[in-house]
Amino acid sequence: MKLLLEIHFMNQALQLARQVHSPLDEARALEGAARCQARTGERMAALANLRQAVGIYQRIGSAEAEQAAAFLTALEAEDD
Repeated sequence: MKLLLEIHFMNQALQLARQVHSPLDEARALEGAARCQARTGERMAALANLRQAVGIYQRIGSAEAEQAAAFLTALEAEDD
């Protein structure tokens, strides 16, 4: 239940970040939602959100891109 609540709040944060045009906060919300989704077994949703987050981090030159990309690589490797 706690993780579902966290996903809800991450989605709210995502909406707010988009409203105020803050790409860093948008990426952080996407990454946060992805991490929660990965823990609740929503792997495909997690991958989609994480890919968006990594793309934004890279586009804006954020140092957070490296850590998010590493998590993405690990999550993608779970297919193997």
